[in-house]
Amino acid sequence: MTKGIALSIALLILVASPSAAPAIGANCQGLPDAGTLKAKLIAVAGPSIGGLFNGERMWAAVVNRNGEVCAFAASKDDPTQVWPGSQAIAKSKAYTANAFSLDSLALSTARLYTFTQPGHSLWSLGQSNLFDPKFLAPPGGQGGGDDQIVGGLIFFGGGVPLYKEGKIIGGLGVS
Repeated sequence: MTKGIALSIALLILVASPSAAPAIGANCQGLPDAGTLKAKLIAVAGPSIGGLFNGERMWAAVVNRNGEVCAFAASKDDPTQVWPGSQAIAKSKAYTANAFSLDSLALSTARLYTFTQPGHSLWSLGQSNLFDPKFLAPPGGQGGGDDQIVGGLIFFGGGVPLYKEGKIIGGLGVS
């Protein structure tokens, strides 16, 4: 849990900084590109992050307000050395945080968790919009659904909405 929170906060700070490079793709202005995501993943990795790999084998993804993938990156030069399943999870976390947040209501994937448990208002929502695997890049990291809506809902920590000047502009997912 600490790993996801630390990486999400670090990447959130990146998006707020004026030096963040724009992402490549339609409607991605003001969002980080793949190179920036990778650099931040590498910068925050280490023993203090915790987790199985100390944050050294991670995927990050950014979607715009439309839910379209703007950028994604692995923390390793060889993406085959990062779990391929984490790519789907990162994209879905970004999509989920964006999809359920408003200008006036930020809902991270961790915060949505309780609402999706039995007896709560969003119970079983996770089965309503499944991830489409055609948006995955192969383990080598090329391709992967840029400028397309990936779908998929994830309700545990690692996805946060992204804001600029009080307006939601997309979502970030880290896995």
